[in-house]
Amino acid sequence: MRPGVSERALYADIMKTICESGAAVRYPRLILHTGADNLSWGPPVWQYQAQPPRFLQTGDLVQAEIFPCYGGLEAQQQMSVSLKPVNSVNAECAAVARKSYEAGLKALRPGRTFQQVCDAMEEPLRAAGCWHLTPLLHSLNPLGWTSATQVGIEQMPGREKYKDLRSRPAVGGDLVIQAGMVL
Repeated sequence: MRPGVSERALYADIMKTICESGAAVRYPRLILHTGADNLSWGPPVWQYQAQPPRFLQTGDLVQAEIFPCYGGLEAQQQMSVSLKPVNSVNAECAAVARKSYEAGLKALRPGRTFQQVCDAMEEPLRAAGCWHLTPLLHSLNPLGWTSATQVGIEQMPGREKYKDLRSRPAVGGDLVIQAGMVL
Protein backbone atom coordinates (compact mmCIF):
# COMPACT_ATOMS: atom_id res chain seq x y z
CA MET A 1 0.00 0.00 0.00
CA ARG A 2 1.33 3.35 -1.04
CA PRO A 3 -0.02 6.48 -2.69
CA GLY A 4 -0.73 5.95 -6.37
CA VAL A 5 -1.68 2.26 -6.13
CA SER A 6 -5.19 1.47 -7.38
CA GLU A 7 -7.80 -0.29 -5.26
CA ARG A 8 -8.00 -2.85 -8.07
CA ALA A 9 -4.29 -3.73 -7.73
CA LEU A 10 -4.59 -3.93 -3.93
CA TYR A 11 -7.67 -6.17 -4.21
CA ALA A 12 -5.84 -8.46 -6.66
CA ASP A 13 -2.78 -8.73 -4.38
CA ILE A 14 -4.91 -9.68 -1.38
CA MET A 15 -6.83 -12.32 -3.37
CA LYS A 16 -3.57 -13.69 -4.84
CA THR A 17 -2.09 -14.06 -1.35
CA ILE A 18 -5.19 -15.91 -0.11
CA CYS A 19 -5.11 -18.34 -3.06
CA GLU A 20 -1.33 -18.89 -2.93
CA SER A 21 -1.74 -19.78 0.76
CA GLY A 22 -4.06 -22.64 -0.14
CA ALA A 23 -7.32 -21.00 0.89
CA ALA A 24 -10.61 -20.63 -0.91
CA VAL A 25 -12.92 -17.63 -0.68
CA ARG A 26 -16.66 -17.40 -0.21
CA TYR A 27 -19.04 -14.56 -0.91
CA PRO A 28 -18.55 -11.69 -0.32
CA ARG A 29 -14.90 -12.70 -0.87
CA LEU A 30 -13.27 -9.39 0.04
CA ILE A 31 -14.78 -6.16 1.24
CA LEU A 32 -12.45 -3.26 0.43
CA HIS A 33 -12.83 0.51 0.68
CA THR A 34 -10.33 3.30 0.78
CA GLY A 35 -10.38 7.00 1.53
CA ALA A 36 -9.68 9.45 4.32
CA ASP A 37 -13.08 9.01 5.96
CA ASN A 38 -14.96 6.30 4.06
CA LEU A 39 -17.66 4.58 6.16
CA SER A 40 -18.79 2.30 3.37
CA TRP A 41 -18.98 -1.44 3.73
CA GLY A 42 -19.50 -3.98 0.99
CA PRO A 43 -17.75 -4.84 -2.26
CA PRO A 44 -15.65 -2.11 -3.88
CA VAL A 45 -17.96 0.24 -5.76
CA TRP A 46 -16.13 -0.34 -9.06
CA GLN A 47 -17.22 -4.01 -8.96
CA TYR A 48 -20.89 -3.14 -9.35
CA GLN A 49 -20.96 0.38 -10.85
CA ALA A 50 -19.35 1.61 -14.04
CA GLN A 51 -16.58 3.68 -12.49
CA PRO A 52 -12.82 3.39 -12.17
CA PRO A 53 -11.21 2.29 -8.91
CA ARG A 54 -9.78 4.88 -6.54
CA PHE A 55 -6.05 5.38 -6.31
CA LEU A 56 -4.58 5.49 -2.81
CA GLN A 57 -3.57 8.88 -1.44
CA THR A 58 -1.63 10.02 1.61
CA GLY A 59 -3.79 9.93 4.73
CA ASP A 60 -6.17 7.31 3.28
CA LEU A 61 -7.63 4.50 5.32
CA VAL A 62 -7.62 1.09 3.68
CA GLN A 63 -10.44 -0.89 5.25
CA ALA A 64 -11.10 -4.51 4.46
CA GLU A 65 -12.85 -7.61 5.64
CA ILE A 66 -11.18 -10.72 4.31
CA PHE A 67 -13.01 -14.09 4.05
CA PRO A 68 -10.51 -16.92 3.44
CA CYS A 69 -11.61 -20.52 4.05
CA TYR A 70 -9.07 -23.03 5.33
CA GLY A 71 -10.05 -26.68 5.63
CA GLY A 72 -13.72 -25.80 5.31
CA LEU A 73 -13.66 -23.15 8.07
CA GLU A 74 -14.14 -19.51 7.16
CA ALA A 75 -11.82 -17.15 8.97
CA GLN A 76 -12.80 -13.49 8.86
CA GLN A 77 -10.29 -10.74 9.41
CA GLN A 78 -11.21 -7.09 9.58
CA MET A 79 -8.44 -4.60 9.13
CA SER A 80 -8.01 -0.89 8.88
CA VAL A 81 -4.62 0.50 7.88
CA SER A 82 -3.73 4.13 7.33
CA LEU A 83 -1.29 5.63 4.90
CA LYS A 84 0.71 8.30 6.70
CA PRO A 85 0.10 10.90 7.87
CA VAL A 86 -2.60 9.51 10.15
CA ASN A 87 -5.06 12.23 11.12
CA SER A 88 -5.76 12.75 14.82
CA VAL A 89 -9.33 11.37 14.71
CA ASN A 90 -8.19 8.12 13.07
CA ALA A 91 -5.29 7.82 15.52
CA GLU A 92 -7.72 8.23 18.43
CA CYS A 93 -10.11 5.65 16.94
CA ALA A 94 -7.22 3.21 16.50
CA ALA A 95 -6.24 3.62 20.15
CA VAL A 96 -9.83 3.01 21.31
CA ALA A 97 -10.15 -0.03 19.00
CA ARG A 98 -6.95 -1.46 20.48
CA LYS A 99 -8.31 -1.00 24.01
CA SER A 100 -11.49 -2.80 22.97
CA TYR A 101 -9.49 -5.67 21.47
CA GLU A 102 -7.32 -5.98 24.59
CA ALA A 103 -10.38 -5.90 26.86
CA GLY A 104 -11.85 -8.74 24.78
CA LEU A 105 -8.68 -10.82 25.10
CA LYS A 106 -8.63 -10.27 28.85
CA ALA A 107 -12.31 -11.26 29.21
CA LEU A 108 -12.15 -14.26 26.87
CA ARG A 109 -11.84 -17.18 29.27
CA PRO A 110 -13.61 -20.55 29.61
CA GLY A 111 -16.64 -20.17 31.87
CA ARG A 112 -17.44 -16.60 30.82
CA THR A 113 -20.46 -15.92 28.64
CA PHE A 114 -20.28 -14.53 25.15
CA GLN A 115 -22.22 -11.49 26.42
CA GLN A 116 -19.61 -10.83 29.13
CA VAL A 117 -16.86 -10.74 26.51
CA CYS A 118 -18.96 -8.43 24.30
CA ASP A 119 -19.68 -6.13 27.25
CA ALA A 120 -15.97 -5.92 28.09
CA MET A 121 -15.15 -5.01 24.48
CA GLU A 122 -17.83 -2.31 24.38
CA GLU A 123 -16.72 -0.56 27.56
CA PRO A 124 -13.70 1.27 26.02
CA LEU A 125 -15.98 2.43 23.17
CA ARG A 126 -18.60 3.69 25.59
CA ALA A 127 -16.00 5.44 27.77
CA ALA A 128 -14.54 7.22 24.73
CA GLY A 129 -17.96 8.24 23.39
CA CYS A 130 -17.45 6.18 20.22
CA TRP A 131 -19.88 4.12 18.13
CA HIS A 132 -19.66 1.00 15.98
CA LEU A 133 -21.82 -0.70 13.38
CA THR A 134 -20.36 -4.13 12.79
CA PRO A 135 -19.89 -6.91 15.35
CA LEU A 136 -16.95 -6.64 17.73
CA LEU A 137 -16.90 -10.41 18.16
CA HIS A 138 -18.39 -13.39 16.41
CA SER A 139 -17.88 -17.11 16.44
CA LEU A 140 -17.00 -19.81 13.96
CA ASN A 141 -18.06 -22.69 16.18
CA PRO A 142 -20.78 -22.70 17.19
CA LEU A 143 -21.80 -20.73 14.13
CA GLY A 144 -23.68 -17.49 14.21
CA TRP A 145 -23.06 -15.89 17.58
CA THR A 146 -22.42 -12.15 17.19
CA SER A 147 -22.10 -9.01 19.24
CA ALA A 148 -24.52 -6.52 17.77
CA THR A 149 -25.33 -3.95 20.42
CA GLN A 150 -23.87 -1.11 18.37
CA VAL A 151 -22.76 1.10 21.25
CA GLY A 152 -23.31 4.78 20.55
CA ILE A 153 -25.19 4.19 17.28
CA GLU A 154 -27.34 7.24 17.99
CA GLN A 155 -24.22 9.42 17.48
CA MET A 156 -23.42 8.10 14.01
CA PRO A 157 -23.17 10.81 11.34
CA GLY A 158 -26.07 10.61 8.91
CA ARG A 159 -28.08 8.70 11.54
CA GLU A 160 -31.38 9.90 10.02
CA LYS A 161 -30.72 7.65 7.00
CA TYR A 162 -30.63 4.65 9.34
CA LYS A 163 -33.66 5.51 11.49
CA ASP A 164 -34.75 1.85 11.63
CA LEU A 165 -31.34 0.60 12.78
CA ARG A 166 -31.53 -0.15 16.47
CA SER A 167 -29.11 -1.29 19.07
CA ARG A 168 -29.79 -4.90 19.99
CA PRO A 169 -28.30 -7.48 22.37
CA ALA A 170 -25.73 -10.05 21.36
CA VAL A 171 -27.08 -13.07 19.53
CA GLY A 172 -26.21 -16.04 21.73
CA GLY A 173 -25.15 -13.89 24.68
CA ASP A 174 -25.78 -16.75 27.10
CA LEU A 175 -23.32 -19.05 25.31
CA VAL A 176 -20.66 -20.16 27.80
CA ILE A 177 -17.13 -19.91 26.43
CA GLN A 178 -15.37 -23.28 26.36
CA ALA A 179 -11.84 -24.31 25.46
CA GLY A 180 -11.49 -25.02 21.74
CA MET A 181 -14.07 -22.51 20.54
CA VAL A 182 -13.05 -20.35 17.60
CA LEU A 183 -14.01 -16.70 18.03
